[in-house]
Amino acid sequence: MDSVDTYTKAATGNGANTFNTIEELTELINGGSFVDATHSGAIITVTASTAGVSGNTIAISTASNPLGLILSSPTLSGGVDGQAEFTTFTVATGAASTGNITVMVDSVPYTVGVTSGQTPETIAAAIVSKLTEDTVAGYTVSRLPLSATIIFMSTAKQNVEDLTVSIN
Repeated sequence: MDSVDTYTKAATGNGANTFNTIEELTELINGGSFVDATHSGAIITVTASTAGVSGNTIAISTASNPLGLILSSPTLSGGVDGQAEFTTFTVATGAASTGNITVMVDSVPYTVGVTSGQTPETIAAAIVSKLTEDTVAGYTVSRLPLSATIIFMSTAKQNVEDLTVSIN
């Protein structure tokens, strides 16, 4: 982010980056690097184009200030890095007979052995064990303690495709 965009009030300068109104200044900022701008009345809101804390280092200044602009901060602030997405899957019933179940995770089959009489909690534990052993691409798999609920947590801290899980 080494780019510097400079804008000048039309009465004191001329050229491509001059403006007369707040609308024109907002439009110039939008045409620049790394930020997006909107305005409401006399307030221009500048937002980093890319989400995350890296946008917090983008500096804003008013070198010569013929408009009497007031900055709320010398840099953008409030950006946060993405959060990991998660989904849960709950095993609703125990095993009625001994055999194998197939857990489908995004169309990838995982075979898990079950025994007649197993509770939903112990089946969930077996599923987590199998999915952890074989790995689910892009996710960590865990279980709420003493429960039949399985947690799929994305390893990427960004928007990821929805995960589908089923037992056949």
